[in-house]
Amino acid sequence: MQGRQDPADYVLRNFNAKEREELAFTLPTAAEAVELIASHGLEIAQNQVHGR
Repeated sequence: MQGRQDPADYVLRNFNAKEREELAFTLPTAAEAVELIASHGLEIAQNQVHGR
């Protein structure tokens, strides 16, 4: 894979400083989305989370 980054290296890399700051805002939303998917299904979860 010369000249190209292995996708696994990108996905599994550590968060940079800006991403770590954003986690405080995005992680609660992600957790809520997972709970909504588990309890009400994907479509309802998408409508509630993305409708904000």
